[in-house]
Amino acid sequence: MRQNTLSKMAPDSQVPHPALNLYRFLDFLLHLLAAFRIRNPRYRFSNLEFCILFSCMTKLLLAEDDELTISAVVDVLTRERIEIDIATTGVDAREKLLFFGYDVIILDWGLPGISGPELCKELRAAGVKTPVLMLTGKSSINDKEQGFSSGVDDYLTKPFHSKELILRVQALLRRPQNYVGEVLSCRKIVLDTKTKRVTKDGAELRLRPKEYDLLEFLLRHKGTIFSAEAIFERVWSSESESANDAIFTCMKRLRQQIDDEDNPSIIKTVRGSGYVIDAED
Repeated sequence: MRQNTLSKMAPDSQVPHPALNLYRFLDFLLHLLAAFRIRNPRYRFSNLEFCILFSCMTKLLLAEDDELTISAVVDVLTRERIEIDIATTGVDAREKLLFFGYDVIILDWGLPGISGPELCKELRAAGVKTPVLMLTGKSSINDKEQGFSSGVDDYLTKPFHSKELILRVQALLRRPQNYVGEVLSCRKIVLDTKTKRVTKDGAELRLRPKEYDLLEFLLRHKGTIFSAEAIFERVWSSESESANDAIFTCMKRLRQQIDDEDNPSIIKTVRGSGYVIDAED
């Protein structure tokens, strides 16, 4: 059973997400129950069977006031067997968080009553560790910096691709309950995955979102060579650009910021294979 998200305002108010093996077992039971129900439409589930059915469903709070966005998110995520509660104001979202526990929270920036960033600050001040995805039309780097500084874990701008929404929610669900981010580094470059800050010799770099994503991806996989197509599939979700053009442009801008003129590039080009950050760096 999930605990109240804000109950007792305690740092450990979120119940850990079920272990992977248990989740797979419950998911298997869910499929068995569903298949049995289809073949036996007159069968009535017992209380125990209903408990099994709902315990393996991810529970998500969607705090959004735009009906079209609500409809789109619900349509996409319910197909992933995610149970969704909806709040259309910041106050409504806060009240739901007082009484129910959630695996993921999706917050709209411009909620009536209490804005998304303000509500997220309240959650983090109360010690709530539930992953938060900020959903907004604000796309400038300053807006994103404000969002991340409020304590959100990820940021998705409108309009969004349904596949990207699913991938981001799944990524948040995979995070351990006590996730606090980590620091990745290479030479003079330091990347903090929690604050989304990148520094070079202590000075902060102003990277574009895709430049940050590309750098984080390669730092997480030091020593592994990825082709342009492989990087494109993992970092880009849009299919409107060609992989080579997108990677080339982003890579050029990123290298201009992180590299030193007197040293080889941190991100090496392996001719005929792709790109890599050496594990020894």
